Amino acid sequence: GVAPAPAGAAVGTTLLGNGLLLGNCTAMAAYVVLQKRFLFRVDGATRRVTPVYPPLHVTAWSYFVGACFMLASCLYYVVTDRTVFTSLDVHVLLPLAYAVVVSSALCYALITWANRHASPTIVTAFWPVQTLATVLLSLAFVRGTVLDAKDYAGGCLIS
Repeated sequence: GVAPAPAGAAVGTTLLGNGLLLGNCTAMAAYVVLQKRFLFRVDGATRRVTPVYPPLHVTAWSYFVGACFMLASCLYYVVTDRTVFTSLDVHVLLPLAYAVVVSSALCYALITWANRHASPTIVTAFWPVQTLATVLLSLAFVRGTVLDAKDYAGGCLIS
C-alpha cells in the first residue's frame, strides 16, 4: 500500500516519494546483479571463473557515477535555493560523516565483497534484515520510540 501522507503534504508528493523508493529498490537490485558481470567472467567451455576487475575498482566506479548524479542534484539546489547549504549546523557534521563513510562507502564496499563470494540473490536476500536491525537500534538508542500494532504487523510480514 501507499504510505499515509504527512500532515499538510499533498498526495502527489507522497506518491512521488513512494515512486522514488520503488526506483531506489529497483536500481539497487540491478546494481547487485550487474555488478557480478564486472567482477567475474565465466568461460563457457571450461566453466572456469576468472576475475575481471578488482572489487574495489568496481565499487569506486559505481560510486563515481553516483557522485556525479549527487553533484547534479546539489547544483540544482544551489541554483534554486542558496540558503539550503548555508544553514548547516555544526551538530549535523557527525551524522553526515557517518552517512558518507559508514552507510555509503563501507556498505557499498561490503555489498561488492559479498557479491564476489555469493550470488546476487543471496546478497539481496539479506536486505530485509536491515529493517529488523533498524527497529532494534531505534528501540535501543532513540528515546521515545514506541511501536504500535501496525509496526509489529509490518515486521511480521517482512520476516
